[in-house]
Amino acid sequence: MNALDAFEARVIKALPRLFREFGMARIYSETVDLALEVADRLRLNSMPHDHVVSARVDLSRRYAFVQAVKIEEAGFTVEPDGVSGAALVTETDTFTLELETAEPRRHDAQVVLSGVLRGGTDLEAELLRCIARLRILGLQKKHLPAEFYKETAVEARAFATDGRTKQALFAYVTAIDSLINHALRDLTMYEELREPVSRLKLMDKFHLMLKRAVQRDVLRDEPLVSRLASTLEALLEQRNRIAHSIARTQATRQQVRQAVFVLLTLMMIGAQGSVAVPTLTAAYTLMPARTPRTPSR
Repeated sequence: MNALDAFEARVIKALPRLFREFGMARIYSETVDLALEVADRLRLNSMPHDHVVSARVDLSRRYAFVQAVKIEEAGFTVEPDGVSGAALVTETDTFTLELETAEPRRHDAQVVLSGVLRGGTDLEAELLRCIARLRILGLQKKHLPAEFYKETAVEARAFATDGRTKQALFAYVTAIDSLINHALRDLTMYEELREPVSRLKLMDKFHLMLKRAVQRDVLRDEPLVSRLASTLEALLEQRNRIAHSIARTQATRQQVRQAVFVLLTLMMIGAQGSVAVPTLTAAYTLMPARTPRTPSR
């Protein structure tokens, strides 16, 4: 693996942290109620048995995206103020709560929870309040970044996590396009430059963006710039194929990773004003990607 390949692997590995650093993800805590499912409330079961516990938690009023969710604590209480920070009971002589899954619906900003409350009759179980405290990686609407390219990147990441590779690639490349234009937005303030800049091809805008970021006119000899340019050209061609539905064009996870690399590297260059790999590596503490172990013979 050469130096640029190693750098690309480091950038992709750092995706979760870089998304947070650039304001495209945050970690939140939520406390939610879980409903007990009773088949027939007119004929409650008086024998102890297992009770299905479930909830579809709709966070869409406050959240734009829910990327991932982790159950930090789950339990039950008979107290009305179960949303407080007090520890929850997970097991008594009568009941045991097993919360098994917490699955995000990323674009709908929902979380689906399911589990089992073991023991107790229906009447006894209904006296309990089942609660889950969740750790959520996502973005609340009040924290959505003002820059369109960042919001598009968040959407692309959600597509990628859901396995919707073609949509993820298209959205990531659109985010790169938007980022480049965003970096040149101040030039369009001037009437004399507005039309010339808007008529530039995207690859010309890409080079202009980098030259302005590092305050140099010649970057053709920079290995990282050459890697970014060739990768971006290939990604733009693929996006055009997808947009025009040419021959049932498919996208690969490798292409999505390349788009992530270009997007995050351009953001780092813009923030640091450098295209030097050592500078970017140090500034963002990019750690080496793990290499698969070779089994011993």
